Amino acid sequence: MSLQLGSLKVSAITGIPESSLRRWSLIGPKRAGKSGRKSTFVVIEDKLLAEFKDLRQKGIPVSNSSLKKISQQLAEKEGEKNFVPTEGWLRGFRRRNHIVCRRRTRVSQKLSVTAKRDLQDFQQQILQLMGTHHYPKEAIVNIDEVGVQFDMPSNYTFEHQVITFLT
Repeated sequence: MSLQLGSLKVSAITGIPESSLRRWSLIGPKRAGKSGRKSTFVVIEDKLLAEFKDLRQKGIPVSNSSLKKISQQLAEKEGEKNFVPTEGWLRGFRRRNHIVCRRRTRVSQKLSVTAKRDLQDFQQQILQLMGTHHYPKEAIVNIDEVGVQFDMPSNYTFEHQVITFLT
C-alpha cells in the first residue's frame, strides 16, 4: 500500500522547506547528478566505473590512488595521450557517478570464499609437520602479529551513494 502525502505535510514532518519539495518533485529523479561539466573521456570513465563496481563487488577497498592508477592504465590501453588523472578530474568522476567516501566497518567486511578451507589446510599442514619432525606441542608458537605492519589497509573506501526521492 502506497501512502501519498502532500508537500505541506512532508515539510512539517521533515523540516525541509515546502518550496524545495515542490521543485524536487517537478525535476524528479531523471535530473539527479546530470548537471555540471561533462566528461571528455567517456570511454575511460565507463571502463573505470565498471572496474570500480567489480572491485567493490569483490569486497576490495578502493582509494583515490587506486582509481588514478586504474584510470591511467585504461588511458594507455585506449591510446589516450591527453589524459591526466588529476584530483579535480577524480572529484568530478566521483560526483558524476555518485561515488562517496565511506569508513570501512567490520559489519560489511567479507571473508574470502575459501577462508574456511584455507584454515583447515593450514591446520593439516601444521599437524603433518609436527608428526614428520616430531615437534612437541610446546614448540608451536603463534606469531601472526608480525605481518600486520606489512599490510595496513586504509580505513576508508569509496562506495556508490544511495539516492532516494520523495514523490
